[in-house]
Amino acid sequence: MTESQKIKAEFVRLRSYGGIVFNYNSNRANNPGLKAHPDWLILTPKLNIVFVEVKLGKDSLSTDQLRVARRLSSVMALPQSRVHYFLCRDSSVAKQISDQILRGEL
Repeated sequence: MTESQKIKAEFVRLRSYGGIVFNYNSNRANNPGLKAHPDWLILTPKLNIVFVEVKLGKDSLSTDQLRVARRLSSVMALPQSRVHYFLCRDSSVAKQISDQILRGEL
């Protein structure tokens, strides 16, 4: 199983526990309106919104992705924010995020 497949498996398994999971990363042409949108959007059973950007190997965030990450970080800093943003570099980080969701921390 590739690293990308392991990450996908971690997030998709959340559907079995009441999570609503969207994957915006595919080999198909994306809607131009989704440019720089994080790869994963997860609506947790605890009513949190989790955005995950996946960057494997030497891949780095584009200028537009950095802008989105900064904006989401600003939203996260608001009092009682239920928005979370993560940069995922490998499947161990994906597992940490999904485990936090399953423990009700997110």
